[in-house]
Formats: sequence, C-alpha cells, structure tokens
Amino acid sequence: DLSDNKVELSGLKRLGRALRGDRSALRSLNLFNNHLSSKCADQISDILRDNTTLVSLNLGKNQLRSMGCIAKLATAFQRNAYLQQLDLSHNKMGNKGATKLAPVLDPSESLCPLQELNLANNNLTEAGIHELIGAMIEGQNTQLTKLILSNNNLGGNDKAQSRDGEDGSERKEGIRACAIFLQYSHTIQEMILSACNVGDEGVELLCHGIQEEHLSASSLRVLDLGWNCIHDSGAVRLAAMLEANDSLEVLNLASNGIDNAGAEALASCLLPNNRLKELNLAVNQIRDGGAIKLAEAICHVECTLITLKWEDNRRISNLGRGRLEGAFRFREARSCWLGKTLRDIETRRNMPSLKLKLGDDELICICHHLGIHRPKLPFFKLSESMPRTVTNRGIDVLAKTVISQNCIPLKRLYV
Repeated sequence: DLSDNKVELSGLKRLGRALRGDRSALRSLNLFNNHLSSKCADQISDILRDNTTLVSLNLGKNQLRSMGCIAKLATAFQRNAYLQQLDLSHNKMGNKGATKLAPVLDPSESLCPLQELNLANNNLTEAGIHELIGAMIEGQNTQLTKLILSNNNLGGNDKAQSRDGEDGSERKEGIRACAIFLQYSHTIQEMILSACNVGDEGVELLCHGIQEEHLSASSLRVLDLGWNCIHDSGAVRLAAMLEANDSLEVLNLASNGIDNAGAEALASCLLPNNRLKELNLAVNQIRDGGAIKLAEAICHVECTLITLKWEDNRRISNLGRGRLEGAFRFREARSCWLGKTLRDIETRRNMPSLKLKLGDDELICICHHLGIHRPKLPFFKLSESMPRTVTNRGIDVLAKTVISQNCIPLKRLYV
C-alpha cells in the first residue's frame, strides 16, 4: 500500500524495476492519491507488460487524464491477462477517456479478466457510459462482477437542467444504458450508482432492467442509489421490484428525499421478499408513520432483514425512534431468550411462572402465543428493573388477548 505517498515518475521507475518478470510475487499495488501524471503512462504500461502476479491495481486520484495517457494504459490493460481489480477513480478522464478504455471491457478485443472496475468521479456522462456499456454487451462480458460509477452525472433526474436549458428528462440515457446492462448481464453482482443524478425516472428504468422476464436468474446482489434525489414515487417502484426479486441483498437509499409513503411501501415489501439483508434509509424525510410501519415489518417472523439504517431522519420523533429501537431489541431477543420462551409456551402445558424483562413488542408476541397455545400459567410478572419499556400498547394487547378472554388460568399478574 503506497497510497498518499507523493510517488512521482522517478519513484515509479524504481518500483517498475522491482516488479518486472518473476522476481516479484506482489498481487496488489495501491497507488491511490499520489503525483502520477500522464507522463507515468509508459512506466505503468511496462509494469503491466512484464509482471505476471499483479491482480489488483489502484491508480485512483492521480492525474492520469490526457487522451494519450489513457490510450497507452488501455492498451496495456488489454494485453494483461492477470489483472482482476482496477481502480481509476478521481482521474477526471471524461467521456473521451471512457471511449479509450471501453475496449478493455470487450472480451473479443481484450485479454484482461477484469472483475471489478472503479470509475467513480471521472466526469462521465451518458456518452461515456454508452461506450463502456456497449463494449460489455457487444463483447458479451461475463467476467465483470462489480462496477462503481459514483459521482458521475448519468442523468435521469427530471428536475436537472442541461447547460443549454433542455429538460432533464431527455438526459437519462446514461441510466438507461446501465439498465440495459443489468437486463443482459448474468454476472454483475454489485452496481454502485451513488450521486449519479438518477432521480425517480432513473429508478423506473433500473427496476425495469432488473425485472425483465429473461432475467429470472438475476445476479445483482448490491445496488447503491444513495444521494440521487429519489422521492416517494421512486421508493414505491423499488418496493414493487423487491417483492418479486430473489437476488438483491443490499439496497442503499441514504441521503434521498423519501417520506412516509416510500417508507411504508418498502416496509410492505419486506415480508414477501426473503432475500434482502440490508436496507439503508439514513438521512431521508421519513416521519413516525413510516418508522412505525418499518418497525412492524421488522418484528414479523417472515422478515429476513438483518440491518436497517435509519439515522438522521430528523422528522422521526421519540415515538418512531422508540418503535424502531424496540423492534430490533425484539429481533435480538427472539433469537435468544424470547425464542426459548416461545418454544416453552408451545411445548409445555404447565408453566409455573413467567418473569421477563421485556418491551412492548416482546410482550405482544408472548401474549399472542399464550392465546394460541393456552398453557397453565398461574404467575406472570413484568420485571420491575425496566418499568418504562412496556407502554399502553403492550398492556392493551395483554388485556385483550389474555385477560379478557381468560385464555390461561392466571391467578397473579404483576405489572
């Protein structure tokens, strides 16, 4: 790792001599944020030509942006049969640079077995993305599994304005290209599109690409759409896609404009979807109504979501925060002491007592179980050490499902 070390041409020459031939067993080289200019293209090309062990190369945040430099590097990448991970982020190569780089992604023109490519923050627009995606589709690329395009203006936000004043709805071709790639690729697993000006219209295109019928065996596992001006309509469309999707495991929607309607739609899709493990909704506009719906979904036994990030939704009050926090405590409890208690209720006809430290969600779950299985339980005590964790919501269910129906022979109840 030589990142942040002010490496220049002279240092790169010495490094190149050390990496030539079979003298080095180095597999990963990180040169992120150094002083590598376009003059270094020949030295980098020599390293890639002579080295047979390097599988990961990070050239991000340098000054590798001239067309001559990109052309030389692209030729070197094409001729290298070992490189699997390439980071060219923060180099401001623009659309012309992407055009030079595109043949590297076409297996019919390139030996390079790239699996991960990072082109974040490179001043790319729809023209450059078209070249890259076109090369992969035409060459039937089945090697790339991760593509990072963050912080490039790919269009798709209907409020965006082009420089000549045209409406932004005409500038979503970059997102359309990504959607087509998702439609035809059976190997891409991670698509990172944060801060790409996607918008709600772009979400519609991406969902259509993911949902195409001939993609019933979609490979996409991670989709990052943070910082993309997505609102309720986009979230509702994503929820509809998730209901039928059986591949996506991580969805990032942080720092958008999602309100209650979008949060409620996403909550409703968590039950039919048994694949999603992580959902990031931090820094949105969600209020208590959406938070409560998410909490209810998390508490459901069919929900397989493991991580929900909801921090910095400043419109959620203490009520909503309490319900979300309680829902995850409930999930944790269900995997340990609560799960054992529920199994005891199911299997034991006689229970001498039940003494618990719990909150509303745990109490509601236990009450429903008691009502269904009806064990003999003469003594029931809610712990005195956590008196504020049970509110009227839990007590109301206790009164209706256990006490008023007299479903168990309860003699003593301590609240």
